[in-house]
Amino acid sequence: FTAIGLAYLFVEVALIQRFILVLGHPTLALAAVVGALLLASGVGSWLSPRIPWRGAIVALALLLALYPWLTGLVTPALLAAPLALRLVAVVALIAPVGLLMGVPFARGIGALGDADALVPWAWAANGSASVVSAVAAAMLALSFGFTPVLVGAAALYLVAAALSLPRASAART
Repeated sequence: FTAIGLAYLFVEVALIQRFILVLGHPTLALAAVVGALLLASGVGSWLSPRIPWRGAIVALALLLALYPWLTGLVTPALLAAPLALRLVAVVALIAPVGLLMGVPFARGIGALGDADALVPWAWAANGSASVVSAVAAAMLALSFGFTPVLVGAAALYLVAAALSLPRASAART
């Protein structure tokens, strides 16, 4: 849950930066990215029982790793478009990422099963990581750039998937 919280905000901060140029205003980019991510990840959470969780994480990690290249291809074409079209394009580019980002947390909570006492801890770990990651993403971006922040988010989602693998000793008992 900590890795998921860190990764979510890493993606959010990097996408806000990526779409400031496209939308022309930092405030508009912030509103569009946060709104689109929250809506799309909410839909992803809703659909999560029907989506294979590890498959979603692997697809998300690959998409995040390719995202800088993809947005680099699309951005020049969008710059001359009217603002409304640029806004629709940004939301369309964010939707698949956001949808996949909604799956891990919902599936993780579901995987806790009858361990109701662990649910508040999962929320606490995720929420605390989200607070820390907003600052960490900005610091990492200043040091290394926003592309490594997106790649770092992909790696964090893969860490979350690896940590969710059943342990051999737990499977035997």
